[in-house]
Amino acid sequence: MNKLLVILDFDGTFTDVEIEGKPFVRHDRHELAGLLGRDIAPLWTEAERRLDEGDAGWDMGGRIVAPANCDPYIRSSCIAFTICDNLALLPDLELRTDILQAFYKYCYRFTTTAFRPDAKETLLRIQRTKVPVCVVTNSDPDVVRRKLEQLGVAGLEVVGNARKYVVDPDVESVAGLDDVRVPSSRRPLLVRRPHYQRVLDTLWAKHGVDAAHTLVCGDILELDLMLPLARGAMGHLLERPNMLAYEREALAHFGSRATSSPTLSGLADRVEALLR
Repeated sequence: MNKLLVILDFDGTFTDVEIEGKPFVRHDRHELAGLLGRDIAPLWTEAERRLDEGDAGWDMGGRIVAPANCDPYIRSSCIAFTICDNLALLPDLELRTDILQAFYKYCYRFTTTAFRPDAKETLLRIQRTKVPVCVVTNSDPDVVRRKLEQLGVAGLEVVGNARKYVVDPDVESVAGLDDVRVPSSRRPLLVRRPHYQRVLDTLWAKHGVDAAHTLVCGDILELDLMLPLARGAMGHLLERPNMLAYEREALAHFGSRATSSPTLSGLADRVEALLR
């Protein structure tokens, strides 16, 4: 069995997501206005203002799967969902979700490339350890590969369309897991994400590694880390400027298996420390 497998999120983890996401938001807003056939600027502004109120979250099929305001992609999707609610548009939530996800996939191709300052050096440091490294992302894998080529880092395995946001407690592969509750959150943090689980199972089998010998890094605790941590993996969170109190509390729930840092160099430090 290999000693360690490193699994990395991409958007927001290795990129400055607020810069790279600006064209996405512009196109997403334009496409929604086209669907509605009207100016949506006032509706968009009001929905965006409400994202910071209370315990706003990204609702997928009646379940909150991540904070609503953690990155421009999720923020934009939540705003679009709220506008549909306010206008009683697409009342069939499954159909609405499919349409908004189609917008997401289309608009993602317009994102710019804005890497964190330490992105390249961190990836090269991890590659120098010779451990297998895989990028697992909700985004289009071809777009992610092109961005990595622009960065000048080759040889990374990329798995796209991971659908980490899909929660289904009834699927056998995740049915035995318990959601996590922490005092600072009014809702449970959901871990039963079967599509993401299938990706993890495939990578564990391919690389001959179990969960205990896997380090997963991401910038959104619920999407990237809750399932792997619940499965017994190690996790490292890239701290966002708008990181929420319950995210820090949930990290502490997993003890020494879960760490965090404000920069990517902290991730490379942890990988190197695990191999000593």
